[in-house]
Amino acid sequence: MDYPRAFFVFDKQNKLPSAEFFQNISSSDCEVYIPYVSKHIDELDLQIVIIEEVNSYFGIKLTYVQKEIIVISNPKTLDLLMAYFSDKNLAVYWIDNAFDQQKVSLLIDSISALDGMKSDIQDACNNYDLALESFYDVIKRNPHPRDDFIYKISQHTKWGSLTYLECEIQVLLQKILKIGIINRVDLSQFLSTHHGSQF
Repeated sequence: MDYPRAFFVFDKQNKLPSAEFFQNISSSDCEVYIPYVSKHIDELDLQIVIIEEVNSYFGIKLTYVQKEIIVISNPKTLDLLMAYFSDKNLAVYWIDNAFDQQKVSLLIDSISALDGMKSDIQDACNNYDLALESFYDVIKRNPHPRDDFIYKISQHTKWGSLTYLECEIQVLLQKILKIGIINRVDLSQFLSTHHGSQF
């Protein structure tokens, strides 16, 4: 399947049209890929997992609605696609080449590492609270001066505040995956220089 690849993420449907239906309304030169329906392609399934992780990271998981994904290589006609997806809570992501996939994978690893860091920090703050309770039980007062930095760190993780690094990662993901962009004005130039590029 050629690049660029558009990943359409939407609410799970009772009956999904065929791959040919999406190929026809998008005027794509390539077969549309539908997981568990189309012939299995390892590379595409890996990219779908990546897109699912990104989609979840940006808060879509909070809706508790099952999602489906279809992949269309170089969709040329978008009006009919948008008409079909108009009531399905559509999110769109693009992977333009294998290098972009690698970049997104590394950024997802960064997100996982930061989640682990926050969990470790919360554990450390909980241990501090246990130690503080024991101290208070013995002497009936808090330490002086107070360890305010522990409280600040605890509040930072408790309320889900983002680090500067997380903010930068979000911006990078949005830029690389062109999140939410439907009409790619850069596509004609892209295709003239990358035509036929594949895995």
